[in-house]
Amino acid sequence: MEVRVVRTSSVIVDQRLWLTADGSRLVKEGDAEASRLFCIPGQEIPMRDAQRFGLVEAEEPAAPEIKESAPAETKESKPQETKGRIMPSESRRAK
Repeated sequence: MEVRVVRTSSVIVDQRLWLTADGSRLVKEGDAEASRLFCIPGQEIPMRDAQRFGLVEAEEPAAPEIKESAPAETKESKPQETKGRIMPSESRRAK
């Protein structure tokens, strides 16, 4: 059986698939356990159903990526630019 992934959220099947009476499995047309029609050729079905019934491999949730950050650089103390303003500490010195 072939399934074609059309989006990450769905697949398209290529044949009729039937549910068993208890709804736990999909079987091919003509199987003695076939109870209810699930899909027809060319039908798009949700990825979660395709994974649940084994039509495609279930993807494991991706582990969160942990990025190591570079150690923080310490800033050297630089005198602040005053841009022509007189800072309070400078006005006291001028007296």
